[in-house]
Amino acid sequence: MTDTTWSVASHDVVPPVDFALHLGEVPTYLHALLRAEHSEFTEPYTEVRNRISEVIDENSQRARPGAQAPRPDVSPERLRTWKKVFEEFGLLYVEDDQRLRATALGRLVNGMHDDLRKQIEGANDHVIRLGLSVLSRHTLRNPTVSAAYPPETDVHPYRAIWRACRALDDRLPWEELNRVLMGVLREDDVESSISHIQSIRASVGGSYTTSSAVEALGQPCVAEGAETRRRITPWLTKAGFGGVLLSSDDEGFWHLNPTYLPLIDSELAEPPVVPDGAMNSRRTYLEYVASGATTAAHEPGHSERTVFDETEQLVVPQVR
Repeated sequence: MTDTTWSVASHDVVPPVDFALHLGEVPTYLHALLRAEHSEFTEPYTEVRNRISEVIDENSQRARPGAQAPRPDVSPERLRTWKKVFEEFGLLYVEDDQRLRATALGRLVNGMHDDLRKQIEGANDHVIRLGLSVLSRHTLRNPTVSAAYPPETDVHPYRAIWRACRALDDRLPWEELNRVLMGVLREDDVESSISHIQSIRASVGGSYTTSSAVEALGQPCVAEGAETRRRITPWLTKAGFGGVLLSSDDEGFWHLNPTYLPLIDSELAEPPVVPDGAMNSRRTYLEYVASGATTAAHEPGHSERTVFDETEQLVVPQVR
């Protein structure tokens, strides 16, 4: 059966993600998985759990208020979910032998942890710039997803969301995503979809508080009653790099962070070109996605240069 809208098949338990490198905070599961590189990613995930305990011990006094506390006895399902999320961001993957592999971007993120106290703001901008480049390369149809999209599907979903936000007062409600953008499979149709949203938004006064206003957008791509919004939200969470680039309000709108608009505009100015062979396998596709780490426009500072130099030339060779 062919999928004609963006899939939400893996969105049942996608956790909220925050890749911002806050002062004194380590994204526990990410660093644990990266530190467990070369170990087998199979149940009971002993090595990964050991690394989780290690990171928790190192950062036991630096937990963020209100955040769900990481724990080494996290369920296998939750570990697999985190692995999938970090894989999609081009940070790590599991090879055919079921062993964890970190990409150069993953190693860079992991290595920069030791320098956070001195370079926190610069490190944040660096990681966000790299993250934008990686997310920008993702295509809806690719070898890492199970959805059966038509062969002509070539839309870049995260770029489509950023483009829509920039054209629509830097904000996008989940209803517009569900009823318009998630039905776009071709890159050539993104612009007309944005124009449709602009027209409807103007006609309803910019608010979707009534059913007639919502229905004017079109038919929903996901219609699961009270669960609809929850199922759609992970697309926005990932496009927002885990809350760094996009944040939501009580009315259902997701707003771009003004701080990073120049970085987003810079990324949107240069459409990615998917090379021949990138869609041949998970490996070739993730090599292409992770190679965004070397093309992101960034001139490392003195304290970053060592880790940058060590990883820059290794992006593709190390993914095998």
